[in-house]
Amino acid sequence: FGKRTFFVDELDDDRYPLRVNMDFGLARTSLGAKIFGALKGASDAGLDIPHNHKKFPGYDIDEKEYDASVHKDQIFGEPIAEYMRFLEQEDEESGTKRMEEQFASYLKAGVGADDLEEMYLAVHKAIRADPSPVHEKSKKERNQDATHDKTYKRPARKTKEQRDADVQAKRDKIAAMEESSDEEEDIEEDDE
Repeated sequence: FGKRTFFVDELDDDRYPLRVNMDFGLARTSLGAKIFGALKGASDAGLDIPHNHKKFPGYDIDEKEYDASVHKDQIFGEPIAEYMRFLEQEDEESGTKRMEEQFASYLKAGVGADDLEEMYLAVHKAIRADPSPVHEKSKKERNQDATHDKTYKRPARKTKEQRDADVQAKRDKIAAMEESSDEEEDIEEDDE
């Protein structure tokens, strides 16, 4: 077997990082796919996952170089910030409120396009400080305990007789409209 290659820093001499293999399943493994963001996050968290940087965002196939700054921008939400700036500019020009509609929770929290990187850094720092789960129960258990608003219910399916009656009512309405338009045409012809 020889010497093992680690894709993360060794913790200490007594303990090796947990070695895992990523199973992509049916996910597409094209260049810059989001699944590689999950791989990068797991690798940064300390899991030893055999991988190559050639599929990460920021790898240029032509130059065969990996630009880590592009990947860092993806991690810290730079594409989202660019889209927020685009919407702000578009709203100013056209007078629409798409920014307020699409990023209402961000604006309510006081997070703008320039604050995203700081927000992500604060979140990463908080996770590193205390990685324990926020909730004691799993999401599935919390959803079972939740009461859902059931005021809206789909109406029961109509019977054959009700559907036939609705069709006949529409036919009668169309016939009445045709008769009234015929009468108006007759009146117009008489006037001429």
